[in-house]
Amino acid sequence: MTRSPGLAGIGVASFTAGALIAQQIIGKSVRDALFLTTFSAADLPEMMIVGALLSLLSAVALSRLLHRYGPRRILPGLFGVSAVAFVGEWLLGFADTGWMTVAFYLHMALLGPALLSAFWSLINEHYDPYNAKRAVARIAGGATVGGVVGGVAIYSVAEVIALHDLLLATAGIQVVCLAGTLLMRVTMRPTREPRPGAVRPTGDARGLRALVRAPLLRNLAVLVAIGSAISSLLDYLLSSTASELLGKGAPLLSFFSLFWLSVALVSMAVQLTLADRVLGRVSLAKNIATLPGLLIVGAAAAIALPSLASYVVIRGFEAVQRNTLHRSAYELFYTPVAESRKRAAKALIDIGFDRLGTVIGAGLVALFLAADPGQVSLLVLVAVGALSVASLSLTPLLRANYIAALEGGLRDTALSTALTTDESAVPDEPTPPAAGALDEVAVPPVEPASVGEGPIADALRDPINSVDGREWLGGSAEAVLAGLDTLTARSAQPAVAYAIMLLTHREHYAVAFNALGKISATIAGQLADVLVDPGADVVVRRRVALVLARTGTQRGVDALLLGVADDRFEIRYTCSRALMQLVTRHPRLEVDRATTLRALLLERDHRARQAIRPAFVPDALEELPMFVAQPLHPATDHALDHVFTVIGLHIDRDQLLMAYRALHQDDVRQRGTALEYLQTILPLDVRDAVWPFVDQLAAPPPRSARAVLADLIRTTSVASRRR
Repeated sequence: MTRSPGLAGIGVASFTAGALIAQQIIGKSVRDALFLTTFSAADLPEMMIVGALLSLLSAVALSRLLHRYGPRRILPGLFGVSAVAFVGEWLLGFADTGWMTVAFYLHMALLGPALLSAFWSLINEHYDPYNAKRAVARIAGGATVGGVVGGVAIYSVAEVIALHDLLLATAGIQVVCLAGTLLMRVTMRPTREPRPGAVRPTGDARGLRALVRAPLLRNLAVLVAIGSAISSLLDYLLSSTASELLGKGAPLLSFFSLFWLSVALVSMAVQLTLADRVLGRVSLAKNIATLPGLLIVGAAAAIALPSLASYVVIRGFEAVQRNTLHRSAYELFYTPVAESRKRAAKALIDIGFDRLGTVIGAGLVALFLAADPGQVSLLVLVAVGALSVASLSLTPLLRANYIAALEGGLRDTALSTALTTDESAVPDEPTPPAAGALDEVAVPPVEPASVGEGPIADALRDPINSVDGREWLGGSAEAVLAGLDTLTARSAQPAVAYAIMLLTHREHYAVAFNALGKISATIAGQLADVLVDPGADVVVRRRVALVLARTGTQRGVDALLLGVADDRFEIRYTCSRALMQLVTRHPRLEVDRATTLRALLLERDHRARQAIRPAFVPDALEELPMFVAQPLHPATDHALDHVFTVIGLHIDRDQLLMAYRALHQDDVRQRGTALEYLQTILPLDVRDAVWPFVDQLAAPPPRSARAVLADLIRTTSVASRRR
C-alpha cells in the first residue's frame, strides 16, 4: 500500500534542495570567473563541448546505475564523490592553476547535472502525480531559498576570499547535501512496496529503448536539448560581453555573483508567491510554453537594443523561469511514467540530452565566430528566437502525451483491481412482463373528421369503453396486468395518470414502469409535468425520471435537465442517471453544457450548506448497472456518484469511469493519478465546480477501529511467535 507523503520528508527534501542549489550557484560563479581569468573567452566554446561530451558518457553510466539500484541508493554516493573531487581540485591548485581550472570546469559539467537529475528522480518517484504538485512546489521553494543563500554568500566573499579557496567551500556544502540525503532516506519511505515475485523490467524499459517507445519521454528529451542549447547561447553572450567590459579577476567574480544573487532572489519571490497557484491552476504544458514564448519576445527586444543590460535581462529571465515554474512543470511530467522506464531514461534526458544541447549551442557559437566575428551577438539572439519557436511547438504534444500516460496508469489500476464495466448502461426491461402483455390493442374505426382525432377524441366517441385506470389502484395483479395491456399511445390521458400513480405501488410498480416506458415518447409532456411538480410523490417523480430515459427524444433530455436542477437530491441523483442512460442509448441527443454546469455548481452549493442527507437510499430501479457500479462506494458517497455521472455527459465515459474507480482504491498513488488526470482533462469551470467533491480523496481514507484492532492483534501474535 502507498504511504501518504509526510511533512517531515518535505522539510528535509527542501533543506537538501536548498543546499544543492546553493552549491550550484557558488560553483557556477567560481567556474565562470576562474575560467575567464585563466583563459580567453574564445576558449569557452571548446571547453563547453568537451564537458558536454564527457557528460554524455556519464549519463549512460548513471542511467544504468539508477535503473539497477534506484536514486535512494545512488544519490548519497554521488554527493560523497563530488565532495572528495572538490578537495582534490583544491589541492591541485597549489601545483597548477590551469589544470585546476580545467578539472573544476569538467567536474561541474559532469556531476552538476547528475546530482540534480538523481535528486529530482528521488522526489518524483516518491509522490503521486497529484500530491507531487504541492510537494514539488514546496521543495522547489527550498531550492530557491538556497539559491539566495548561495548568491549572498558568494557576493559577500568575492573580494575577500581567493577563487582557489572557494573550492573548499563547495566541498563543505556537498557534505551538507550528503547528510540531507541520508535523512531523506529515513523520512521519505518508498511509495510502493514490491509485490511478491516481482521481477526487474527489461526490454523496452532500458536506456534509449525507453525513449524510443515512450512519446512523452521522447518529447521531453527534445525539450531538454533545445532548452540547454538556448542556455548555452545566452551564457556565451553574457560571459563574452561581461569579460570585454569588466576585465578579469575580482570584478568579474563580483559581476557573476551579483547576477546569480539577483536571479536567486527573483526566483525565490516567484516560487514562494506563484508556484502553488500556477501549478494548481495552469496546465503543465502551458507552464512549459511560457518560457519559450517570452524568450521570443526577449530576443527580439535584445536585437533592437543590444547591450550588456539587455543580455543580463534575457539571461536572468531565462534562468529564473527555468529554475522555478519551468523546472517544476518539467519534473511533474515524469510522475505518471512507469518507474522502470523513468529510471532508465531520466538520467539520459537530464544529462545526456542536456549536454547534447550544450554541444549544439557551443557548436553554433563556434560557427558564428568563424563566419562573422563582428555579428556574433546578433546571430546568437536570432538562434535563441528560432530555438524558442521550436520549443513552443512541442507543448501541444507534451499535453497529449501526459494525458495518455495518466490514462495508462488508470488502465493499470483497472487491471490490477480486476474490475469490469458493463457498457450497456441499463437493461431495457427491469422486470420483463409476460409474453404479449404489452401488445398494442386494436384501434376503433375512425369517425368523421369533424369529431377529431387522438386519444381524447377516442374517449369522447366511446366513453364507456375508454381506458379509465381507476380500477387498477386496488385490483389484483392479473387485473392490473390486463388493464395496462390496453395502455397504448392512443390511450386517454386520465389512464396514463393512473398508470403513473401505480409507479409507487409496492407490487405493481415494475409492470407500470414497463407499460409507460413503451409509450414514453408520446407522453413525455405528462411525465415532465409530474417530474417537476414539487408536490408530487418523491418516489413517483424518481421513477418518472427513469421512464423519461426510455423516450429516446430531445424532449426527454430537456425534461431530465430540469430535474437535475431540482431542490431535492433524490430527484437530481435519479435524473442524472436517467440522462446518462438516455444519451448512451441515443448519442445524437444534445445535452446543454451550460445547464449541466449549473447543476454542478448547485451540487457544490448544497454540499457547502450540508444539504445532502447522508441517509439517502437509491431506488430499486436506480441500482441497476449504470455508469458507475454501486459496490465501488459506500452509501454516503452518492453525491460523488451523481457528480461523476453529470460530468460523464460531456467527457469520455470510459476514461472517466477508470478515474472514478481509481479514486476508490486504497493506494494513494493510484488516487493521485486519477486526480491529476481529472485536473488535466476537465475544463476549468467544470473543475472548479466539482473539485470540492474529489480533492479530499487525495489523502488516505480513515481506517476503521476494526481494521486498527485487527492490525494490532496480528502484530502482537507475530511478536509472540518470535519470542
